[in-house]
Amino acid sequence: MVNVLDSLVGNLTAALTAKGMMKNLVFVYSADNGGGAMDGSNYPYKGGKTNFFEGGIRALAFVYSELLPPQVRGVPITGTVHVCDWWVTFCKLASGGEGAECTDNQPAAHPLDSLDLWTMIVGKNATSPREGQPLVIGYESD
Repeated sequence: MVNVLDSLVGNLTAALTAKGMMKNLVFVYSADNGGGAMDGSNYPYKGGKTNFFEGGIRALAFVYSELLPPQVRGVPITGTVHVCDWWVTFCKLASGGEGAECTDNQPAAHPLDSLDLWTMIVGKNATSPREGQPLVIGYESD
């Protein structure tokens, strides 16, 4: 499965390069959870997928972009990130940071829990804007 994914990413980046689109692209690859508790290893963390121990909620990701300053390329970031943070990060990148649609316009009905990570990713801020992790327990419907 990883070999297929590797080939697909290679084909995608080759096509984007051929079209001249890689210069203004931010590519994020992110796992959605830790590995399975029975068939994976999350060492040194306890737990795995489907629970709230660190082995279940810590996951790897990487960001590739020619927009990244050379001094941060290949440098690990250890700040806290949640998958929901990509929404505001990409929204602000796409709108030049000025998009009103990137803000929480209905905080009472559906509070927005997405934070802009770009200053941390490009090395302008050494810490994450996020303190803690949002965890969804159960399901709410309106």
